[in-house]
Amino acid sequence: HKTIGEYARQPVKLGVAAISLFGVTLTNFAIFMLACAAMGISLPLVTGFLIFSIGILVGAATPTPGGLAGVEAGLVAGLLAVNVDEVSAIAAVLAFRFVTFWLPLIPGIVALVYVRKQKLL
Repeated sequence: HKTIGEYARQPVKLGVAAISLFGVTLTNFAIFMLACAAMGISLPLVTGFLIFSIGILVGAATPTPGGLAGVEAGLVAGLLAVNVDEVSAIAAVLAFRFVTFWLPLIPGIVALVYVRKQKLL
């Protein structure tokens, strides 16, 4: 594992890591907004980003892998706080988490099987 000090001596790698982290966050936010739009929820970007940030923060405080249950609770609570109906809020959050949490498990499992078969792990 790299420490911040090691990255400081390699500013290009630090920049790539920061841009990658920003890209993943921006992509997840876009998926959240698209999931909301798919369920008929129209949110201003700032409101959506605030709800998204709070949901991720709640998930980070949850002692489960990937903030499972915490992220969902935080996002649904945020949507309910801006008067989104319960069914639409839950559907949007479940769609978002399916795409960002559950769906990526498929290529991960395939990769795990491959590296074990190749005796790389």
